[in-house]
Amino acid sequence: MTAKKTSLLIFLISSSFLYILLTLNFEIKKFLLLTCAVLFFIFFTFLKGKSFYFHIIFQTLINIFAYTLYEKIDLAILTLSFVLININFFNSDKFSSELSKISYPYFLINNKTGIFVLFVLVFLTQNVYLNFETVDWDINSYLISSLDIGRGNLPYEGQWEDKQPLLYYIYYLLIVLSGNNLVIFKILSDVPILLLAIFVYKISSLSNNENRENIILGPFIFILLMSVPWASAGYSEIYSLLFLATSYYLLLENFRNRFKIFIAGCFFSLSTLVNIGTAIFLICFVFMIYSSTKKIKNLIFFMIGSVFPHIFTYLIYLSYGLQDIYLATLLKIPFGYSVSSSINFGLFNAFLKSFFSSSIILYLILIFLFLEKFIDLFNNVIKKNVNSWIVTSNYLFIGTSLLFFFLAAKGFNHHLIFLLFFISIAVNAKAEIKSLMIKSFLVFLFIIFFSLTNLRTSLDNIYSIPSMEESYPLKQLSLEIDKQFDSEYTILALDHTLILYYLDIPNFSYIIHPTNHFESWITSNLIELSRIKEKNIISMIDEEPDVILCSNISIINGIPTRDNKLKGYNCEISDFNNKYKKLDTSTYKNNRNINYYYDPYKDIGVYIKTEELKK
Repeated sequence: MTAKKTSLLIFLISSSFLYILLTLNFEIKKFLLLTCAVLFFIFFTFLKGKSFYFHIIFQTLINIFAYTLYEKIDLAILTLSFVLININFFNSDKFSSELSKISYPYFLINNKTGIFVLFVLVFLTQNVYLNFETVDWDINSYLISSLDIGRGNLPYEGQWEDKQPLLYYIYYLLIVLSGNNLVIFKILSDVPILLLAIFVYKISSLSNNENRENIILGPFIFILLMSVPWASAGYSEIYSLLFLATSYYLLLENFRNRFKIFIAGCFFSLSTLVNIGTAIFLICFVFMIYSSTKKIKNLIFFMIGSVFPHIFTYLIYLSYGLQDIYLATLLKIPFGYSVSSSINFGLFNAFLKSFFSSSIILYLILIFLFLEKFIDLFNNVIKKNVNSWIVTSNYLFIGTSLLFFFLAAKGFNHHLIFLLFFISIAVNAKAEIKSLMIKSFLVFLFIIFFSLTNLRTSLDNIYSIPSMEESYPLKQLSLEIDKQFDSEYTILALDHTLILYYLDIPNFSYIIHPTNHFESWITSNLIELSRIKEKNIISMIDEEPDVILCSNISIINGIPTRDNKLKGYNCEISDFNNKYKKLDTSTYKNNRNINYYYDPYKDIGVYIKTEELKK
């Protein structure tokens, strides 16, 4: 065994055991099994006459074994075995001459037909979960905030949510285009994923002129990675990533054109006007511009472009006297969000497990990409190779994506959408035939399994699009609520905010998202700006809105909570002075399509003001 391979082996074994300790997932049994996995790898390393086909057999066996027994097999054991086998294969000097060339069908390489294939793939993979009314409640809050624009208000003027204003204008555009139909809105939300896949292709083409026919693999992998349930929602990260990708592409296309550098700066700024957290990617763009041109003037043009949209937006809010809430939402509250909790490596483990639970093949694709980039970086350090600024920039974007996740500190999976995008660009950064074959094999295997398991569900959902919204449980509940009133009425939605979207009624509460009522860095700033009152929930209930929507249990800091000290109410009739009647919502709660992530703790509390009180 070479010194290089030995040092890499020692490092990875040490890292694997350290990973278990950091994630607080250490067990004696697991330690012994990991040791066995290492011994197996050493045996495999000295096995002579290994061929590509022998390696493929092992890959296939791992997949089949994992698919049939993955609930019983330990994640760390499977991962380590997969990693070590591939490391040995990467470092093998022997390679089958039969695999000197790889090519994909012409229709995939052709621009027009290739885009159509990507469109079909996005459409099929993203609609597997279309029958579920809600995948993530963040999207519900964005919808409610966006509807306020249609009432002539700026974002934060009448309703408050913690993202930047451009997101709500994008959402409002999609709402208008969908005709306020939630199903059509979800389908339109698939378009950004297609556009991002095209950007993966375009950026990969500019980054790697070798083996251009293989660049189609990157967009395929990105779409497949975005097929997990949580990625089917319209997060702010997807829209901010669109602007980041545009900026990245413009700089690569002509990194000496100062007008394009200025426009790239504008697009970067627009990304931060969707999600201010993306400002961290300024590090990457500064490196790209300076490394490619060595001119400070180009950086100045980029920075001017980055500042311009913010100045324009600030002046709009200043003219309406709303600059205080704008600046608080742009700067103060996001900072509080970031420092509110500490970095937890176990959260990244949960991200990996989301792929593992969805599809073991997707999980192995992701692990393989991490492994490939690590080995490439390791070998470059050992050989003291100096990568081009393009390759280094891609590594920097991947590293910054991880930093974004840990600085966000909450560990939500959607904070790593940036990572999925930039690592998909890196798929073809090093066009080795061995790597391409393994990735192609895993992609092909996933498509086969998807066709056997989820294709029918996706097609059934697509066929049901015209009538699907009417079958959504909260949509049905909203119609029942509306029948209770003959004229305009008010709704205080402390949960189940999607009902407000169906009824097109503003929330009685300034704060939209249910959990934001309990985040001190949010409430303290809004109280200081006189946007909400002390003990805000209780004060709103005392004003006796016509309808109150709530749940008797709230998830606070990840824990099912029913605490009067935190909430001041229990979502019961007794909380409302017996002036309300409670609707029977058991039918809606038990509907299988209400939420993909079914919450057994959450009730659907709907309280209607009694006729006596109305009079």
